[in-house]
Amino acid sequence: MRAEIALMSGSAFAVTHHAFSSGAGRTSDGNGSHASTLKSPSYTKSVSWQHYPNSNVINSAFKNISFRSVKINNVNTHSLKFINCNFFNVDMIRVNLSKCLFHECSMHGVKIKPWLPVKWTKELISDYLYGCLLSLYSICARDIYNMNAGNNVKVAADAFLEIIFSLKNKYCIKLLSAQDRAFIYEFARMIFAYINDKSIEILLLSCFAAADQKAIQRYRPQSQDGEDFRSHLQYKLPLSAH
Repeated sequence: MRAEIALMSGSAFAVTHHAFSSGAGRTSDGNGSHASTLKSPSYTKSVSWQHYPNSNVINSAFKNISFRSVKINNVNTHSLKFINCNFFNVDMIRVNLSKCLFHECSMHGVKIKPWLPVKWTKELISDYLYGCLLSLYSICARDIYNMNAGNNVKVAADAFLEIIFSLKNKYCIKLLSAQDRAFIYEFARMIFAYINDKSIEILLLSCFAAADQKAIQRYRPQSQDGEDFRSHLQYKLPLSAH
């Protein structure tokens, strides 16, 4: 399966999605990792972000901006931590979500089709979780644009927490650097703020080791973190044009 997202900076977005079932469940990725026993069908997808020229609903992902929903003020408060990161300060970024958690998302809801490798590596964990963070952001952006109450974000957040908790139980999360762990926590926390449910934030923090939790909460993102985040999401090889 291959999923591609083109992100346009400094504008509002909507998502178009096409999924085509292609038969039996996936058994392996290109690196030899195997799928879970869920036997989800594989999909060929093309997801594109289309610019709304006259809309000011979402001007930037990480600036303190006003949305049409009061609830989004929580997200604005959290996003102030990221104001110097400039994650999407290029015209277009192509993103590899082939190992991402959310295999099927649409404007009308989120269908969770998780795919997990049997053996985790540091690189696979990093790529997978950063891809999941971008999916969480895209789902939140769609909910905001559609004036949704956050139900899609809640479904996606629950699935993300399940993955993080599983990685903690397998001690895999410790393969990531302390900075990566803190970044993942803060980014997810910013998006979870849209749900406005404190228990979700508490669950998120509990997915990290007790020894990590104070350091994670003291973390403040730096501009270099934005560069690191972007490098995780870019394809290493050029993509053919769509």
